[in-house]
Amino acid sequence: MKPRALVYYYLNEGSKISFLADEKEKNEMKEKIIKEIEEIKNSDFEARPGRHCAFCDFRDICEKAQNYV
Repeated sequence: MKPRALVYYYLNEGSKISFLADEKEKNEMKEKIIKEIEEIKNSDFEARPGRHCAFCDFRDICEKAQNYV
């Protein structure tokens, strides 16, 4: 089975946005996800504060998120 589209899920809102992607975009996203998973597994998952902190499940306990929420 090959993916045909990319989907962003907005968990707080319960919504999603789907869009078509070419092979290059799908491969880039796949590599990014794999890298993030490996960093999480290795406990090498540093917070990268920004506007996205407002949607993060860890914002209440993350010191770095406090400046962005």
